Amino acid sequence: MNAKLLSLTGAAFKVFFILCVFVSPLIFFTSLTRNPFDAQTFVLAAGAGALLFLWALRCFGAKEIVLKYTAADYFFAAFIFTALLSTAVNYFASTHPAAVLNEFIRKGHVLITNVSAGFLLAKAFAPYDGQDNKTFARASYLAAWGFLWLFFPAFKMQGVFDVYAILVWCAGVYLCFKILKHNNIKEVLDIFIAVAALAAFYGVMQNRGADIFWSIDISGQFGARAVSTFGNPNFLSSYILLFLPLAAVYFLKAQKTRPKVYYFAVVLLFCAYLAVSAARSSWLGALAGFAALVLFKEVRSAALKNKIRSAVLLFCAVLVFALWPAQTGGGRYASAAAQRVGLGAPKNLSLNAAQGEINQSYHQRLMMWACALEAAGESPVLGKGWGGYQMVFGPCQGRLILKYPPLSFLHTQANAAHNEFMEVLAQSGFAGLFIYLAFFALLLFTFLKAYKNFNAQQRLFYAALFAGAGAMLADNMLNITLQSSITAFAFWFIISSLNQSAAKIKKIKARAGVLFILNAFCLAAFVLLVFWQARRINAAVKEFKAQKLFVLENFALAAKEARGIKTAEAYYLLVNSLIKTGDYDAAAAAAKEGAERFPSYHEFYFRLAAIAAARDELGSAVQNLRQTLLLYPAYQPAAAALGEALLKNPPLAQGENLLLLERVARVMPYADFVNLRLAAVYLANGRAAEAKEAAAKILKTDNFNPDARDVLAAADALLGVKEDALLQKAQKLAALKKQLADPQFLT
Repeated sequence: MNAKLLSLTGAAFKVFFILCVFVSPLIFFTSLTRNPFDAQTFVLAAGAGALLFLWALRCFGAKEIVLKYTAADYFFAAFIFTALLSTAVNYFASTHPAAVLNEFIRKGHVLITNVSAGFLLAKAFAPYDGQDNKTFARASYLAAWGFLWLFFPAFKMQGVFDVYAILVWCAGVYLCFKILKHNNIKEVLDIFIAVAALAAFYGVMQNRGADIFWSIDISGQFGARAVSTFGNPNFLSSYILLFLPLAAVYFLKAQKTRPKVYYFAVVLLFCAYLAVSAARSSWLGALAGFAALVLFKEVRSAALKNKIRSAVLLFCAVLVFALWPAQTGGGRYASAAAQRVGLGAPKNLSLNAAQGEINQSYHQRLMMWACALEAAGESPVLGKGWGGYQMVFGPCQGRLILKYPPLSFLHTQANAAHNEFMEVLAQSGFAGLFIYLAFFALLLFTFLKAYKNFNAQQRLFYAALFAGAGAMLADNMLNITLQSSITAFAFWFIISSLNQSAAKIKKIKARAGVLFILNAFCLAAFVLLVFWQARRINAAVKEFKAQKLFVLENFALAAKEARGIKTAEAYYLLVNSLIKTGDYDAAAAAAKEGAERFPSYHEFYFRLAAIAAARDELGSAVQNLRQTLLLYPAYQPAAAALGEALLKNPPLAQGENLLLLERVARVMPYADFVNLRLAAVYLANGRAAEAKEAAAKILKTDNFNPDARDVLAAADALLGVKEDALLQKAQKLAALKKQLADPQFLT
């Protein structure tokens, strides 16, 4: 019975593992699902949960618990614990506990399922022993499998594409099952490389305008930067970095023609996608990976042994990357890489830059890093909780914009620091960062110690893995791809693989009762994961339906569909739909709930201000407008509304309210209607000199502005100014304009 159970769990383990490493990254290959983004996450999380339960079931069959670990595992566990502890502490200490929990749920699933699953699953596979295991032939069949999808449109026209797609997927799973013959790390990496190659090929096709699966533009928000099967060009470019060094090493060590041609094509394909992805951080990561690769003596020896082959590969790779065409109209040629490089480097390296010196990519990141450091300053020990960075970024960005007005052009809703170590610092403090750095230091030490005992083939293999992991980590000094499910899973799988040769194996004999509890716990975790991810998919479906109903102006049904969905977009739909139906009480309650869950989103406070203003509750309106502008000082509707509210109630136009309006006006110096309201507020409060200055500022750029002219005239009257050259000029121009508009003047 136990032998049969172990055999069944072994086969099932392979199938669910294939769902994680093969099916999930390529699920975009069919349009069978309306939401491939959430379906991708669901398949990966469900697969990881099933693998956890199968491990427990295998322990039950063997009547023992098998643990495989190194010293680095203790630090990894300590880091996960610190992240959870930080979240718990912030939940009880925060004024927005619902937001802390909401952000953890939104980002924590990557930490719990993908990071942990990738790290732990590598332990299920034997280290590479230096033998080829003849996996190349079957791995190369996956490339041929990819070409079966080229027939997908033909079957779609015949209406049997569901059956065709299912058959093709089954064939792919079967091929992967056959590849995983010896449960060897190299076999898994052969699948990984094939997945990256297929995704890169699809991305290059998308870039050339040939998408055989989707009738809609799934790369729409990124333009010509094709998302392929990853939903974001940066995610796939980082994923490629993990396997680019390994593909190059496989090419160098290949003895036969087929593997030489295959891996040569794969390397060039990777370079082509890196060019069209326009992910400059990944380009820096590729350079870092190449530098790490050539540090190893065995790699340099292999390259020198095959000088011509190495030179041809390097020359062709650089050529493809540099000359691969961008997607341009009118048949014009332009290099994709050169086009991206042409955006230029920053002229000013500080936040205190003039408007013409602002570089969007650089200065946005500079803002994000400044906010990460501010978060660490506020909570130095444990940080702001996992996922809590976004809560910190909103208010911090507002303060930076008020201090440096040109930054207003860079407004964003950043949910990550675009630097892996600053992200860890902001979310788990110096305690978390220290443990994180200690983990990588110990991992490096363990890997280098084990590396000395490897044979030549093992050294080439593990050197390439090390270079790939280093490339992606370097990329994430400017990127956020370690926050993505698929890339995080692959990265941590490789990180764990690097020191498996030094791992200790401990077998613990356990009683049936203990094993039963372990199985019950793992089964519950699996069910919870599936339920969690299914709710996410259901929420996405309902949100999409609510959007359609709102566009069709069926606001009551739109509100019904949006209710209960805990995303910012769903709350916007709910509040706007309720306002359209005239249910202001329910709209205000929904907006308050949205602000509680997303306190750094200015839109909720602006909607609360609008509802309060409609009820003539000016005090509440001003309070919410203040919060709106503190988060986004360049939000013109809120600035104008604040000016109007202060005009209606002069006692409110004092102290911090007026000071904020003044600061916002400096952020938007050319927004005349904001400066006009400021001038009117000055005038209403008897501050004639400031009113005159503000009105004059408007008239200098808009001589025909009648409201500014009236304010200037009233201010001059209060100041006793008899002759005002600017006012006289404006009055003459206004009279001339009126005269020119008179039909009798033309006759």
